[in-house]
Amino acid sequence: MIILRKVVAVAAFASLVLVSLININKPGIESAPMLMSGAAILLVGLMMGRSAIWARPTKAIWLPVLAGLVAIPFVIVSRAFGSFIVISLLFHAQFGISGADFAGFEREIFEGILYVCMIVFAAMAISNFLKDRVFIYMVATCLLVLFNPLTRYIYEFSGRQDIESDLHLQLEPLELSATAARPDIIIVYLEGLERSYANTAAFGDVYAPLLSYERQGVSFSQVGQIFGTEWSLAGIVATQCGVPLIPNGLRYYAGMRDQADFMPERRCMSDILGDLGYQSSFLMGSGLGFGGYDHFFAAHPVDRIIDSDVLAATRPAREIAKAESGWVLDDQLIFDAARQEYDRRVTDAAPMLLTIETYGPHGSTAVVSRGCTSSGQAGLAPDVPTAIACTLKDMVSFLDHVARSRGDRSTVVVLMSDHLNHDPAMGARFNDSNRQNTVIMFGLGLDSALEPAGTLIDKPGSMPDVFPTLLAFAGLADRDAMAGLGRSLFSDQPTIVEEKGIGRYNTELFPNPLLKAAIWNAAQE
Repeated sequence: MIILRKVVAVAAFASLVLVSLININKPGIESAPMLMSGAAILLVGLMMGRSAIWARPTKAIWLPVLAGLVAIPFVIVSRAFGSFIVISLLFHAQFGISGADFAGFEREIFEGILYVCMIVFAAMAISNFLKDRVFIYMVATCLLVLFNPLTRYIYEFSGRQDIESDLHLQLEPLELSATAARPDIIIVYLEGLERSYANTAAFGDVYAPLLSYERQGVSFSQVGQIFGTEWSLAGIVATQCGVPLIPNGLRYYAGMRDQADFMPERRCMSDILGDLGYQSSFLMGSGLGFGGYDHFFAAHPVDRIIDSDVLAATRPAREIAKAESGWVLDDQLIFDAARQEYDRRVTDAAPMLLTIETYGPHGSTAVVSRGCTSSGQAGLAPDVPTAIACTLKDMVSFLDHVARSRGDRSTVVVLMSDHLNHDPAMGARFNDSNRQNTVIMFGLGLDSALEPAGTLIDKPGSMPDVFPTLLAFAGLADRDAMAGLGRSLFSDQPTIVEEKGIGRYNTELFPNPLLKAAIWNAAQE
């Protein structure tokens, strides 16, 4: 009877280890059933083993404990964002995350710590039952190291070290067209609002407001995600500079000289349009110090930046308090501020570049603006479709205002996701190869001669291709324009995605010292 109880208890705790490893390695699966299964297994083990599992462990228990402590941060990142994005981690380690906090990631933090603790505790219980403590602890240590998302990345990374690449030779300068037309350009980055949300079977009609704008202009259905475009600033750099944001080592940036080193030789949207007489504005709900925005805009300046600090200093305190959600301000406030900024710019004879970055449908935890909550207070919620509907409602109201107020000013409007959504459930629901960014362009008082309204272009591309495509649509470059690694999606010439395939493209992007040096134009430490 005692032997049977030991067998059952060991099997129960071994199953607990398996449940935890599955959750660590498959971040997109639903956690609640796994947690319930783990709790049931733990209860069975406790009932079967009683005091036997609480025997004092040997010093070897520090092996899985240390392996678990190392694994926890990477498990949390994997659970929060669906994959371990080492390029993003390297970049943010380099430029910092000033102003950010852990709001919205409490569940991922709890789950990541819980699963690692379950493995360590189960290893202790099994070792006590089997009286073979060191071996069991070594097995648990190996499992924690093996299933650490960092280990998986290192394995993949090592296989790319000897990949030959000509990407550094494919960086092309942008050539502008000789044209007197200088339409206003309004770019709205819809945080994580990828094209997958058009799937009505999965999300109903939440994407419908965007489909109405597709009918007014041109949309692109095959703009995929490559390395170096998976987070907000990376998406902005890709679509406004024509290159992915691959990290430039791990040097610490401080001071204006280092800030001006942010891709100093890249000719980005604000640089090019500034030379054409455009006045530019950029609006965002977070602080400028987060993740390198301040460094980017120091090197590629816009005339007016409106971030959370500026809004807090210029808007009523009560409004700011209602709009606060975690460390960002809600999209309702951003579009309200954008409306005021547009009204200020529209009286100026100079053309405008107005860029708006939203945050609402960010990932598994979204920001729902105060106008869509019963309390009138912006909040974090695990309800991405509601956040999408709310953000799009405010966007439509803003664009309706632009249409009424623009007078005879021709205007290009670009609506796009900055990257694919960070919700791990999206990766579990849709194959990554079938997930595409939203990219829609339409004109107000401007008929692009490139394609008739309502055209859907399914040419495979990536976010750097949006840069020359946008300028071509605005009439500032020709339909075959190239810029950096970007190729116009109106062109008959192939994009790099078409030439190489997105898998090969990714393997060549990172690590790639020659491409890094060419993009950053500096031989840095």
